[in-house]
Amino acid sequence: MEAILRTLVTRLADSATARFPAATVPPMPTGALDAPALAAWLRALATACGTSSGTPPPPMMLVLDEVEQLLSAPPEKLGRALDVLATLTGRLRSAFSEPTSPHSGSTASVILCAALHPLLWAPLSTLGGQSLMGSFPSICVPALDDDAAFAMMRGLGSRQGIRFEDDALGALVKASHGVPLLLRRLGTSVLELYDADRARQGSLGAVRIGIEGAMEAIRREERGGSPLRVWVESEIAQADTSAGVLLRALAGGTRVPVASLERLVETQVMERFTATGLTAHLAPAELKRRAQEAASVMVRLLAESRLLEAQGDMTSPDSYSLPDGVLRRILK
Repeated sequence: MEAILRTLVTRLADSATARFPAATVPPMPTGALDAPALAAWLRALATACGTSSGTPPPPMMLVLDEVEQLLSAPPEKLGRALDVLATLTGRLRSAFSEPTSPHSGSTASVILCAALHPLLWAPLSTLGGQSLMGSFPSICVPALDDDAAFAMMRGLGSRQGIRFEDDALGALVKASHGVPLLLRRLGTSVLELYDADRARQGSLGAVRIGIEGAMEAIRREERGGSPLRVWVESEIAQADTSAGVLLRALAGGTRVPVASLERLVETQVMERFTATGLTAHLAPAELKRRAQEAASVMVRLLAESRLLEAQGDMTSPDSYSLPDGVLRRILK
């Protein structure tokens, strides 16, 4: 944890030096980087940046990616890994919750990016028995609406002089379900139909993409062994993950009741609780409660990501379906 925190402090200092060359960046804190020491260093950094530029202290943001890798430790080390992750979360939350200057509303924020894992609902002594999921101020699964997806692809294409016809771009956006990585992979596949080497190097040149090229690229990425298919099967819908269980259950194209989806995730989460030894530390009723909470949250998050279509009352759907697209066709 100490190494992670010192890496974050170093990255913040490097960013401040690049954006505010005249600022006197405070030295790395000595001793343990507990919450008070980290908060004091953040305030000193903000003050230095604001003083050098004559403007209010700037807001800061730190992004920790692939946090779930900490949860891939073997069973004999998993408790330690969870404690490290919980302590790190608590320390960042304490240090970053205060304004970086008493004279401004500028704050330091942290975003934890991770695949959702059942152990995020495990009770942790370092958080007073609270789970990591319960300690997060907000949880979201980002996705693009159609306007944002169109704008992203047009912006990426314009850098190479590429123009997508409206119907071609519409087909790519619909096939990607609004998932940015899926959409970008489909766009790359379109370009590779023309000149794979130059497309990968970003030097394809002026090209106009029509519906025929878009549909051929989509078909190619749905075939076995394609980069997009491998990513869907091994990442976004891995069979032993909660998201994978849900997406595979919906791949048939029929409506599935919310209660059935939640039962599937609850069963999968309980299996993970058993495999990781959590069943030895909680009463059966508490284990079931946490598994049910995880199932409810997982179904809601997947629906909010725009991957699913709600059926019935839009404020409280009774079932969901998976729209036609590369996810459904690959998993089916």
